[in-house]
Amino acid sequence: MKTIAPLPAALSFSIVLEASTAFAQSTATIAGTAVDLSGAVVLDAQVTAHSNGSGIDQTMPTDGAGLYGNPALDPGEYRIQVRF
Repeated sequence: MKTIAPLPAALSFSIVLEASTAFAQSTATIAGTAVDLSGAVVLDAQVTAHSNGSGIDQTMPTDGAGLYGNPALDPGEYRIQVRF
């Protein structure tokens, strides 16, 4: 697998972070599409959200349309890394 960093130079993607409160529990959602510099979607990549606060990594795959997401992250700041 090849690790690409920093992302803005090698890969563009969109991220949606949303915090919500339900039953006194706070969660955040990350979702987006991984595309390369030509605009083509990146299939079968691994997107890792690293929590700057807790140090925990959450890894999610991209699907056949380059989409990824995780609806159950703790709110906070994350570093995003894409491997393909």
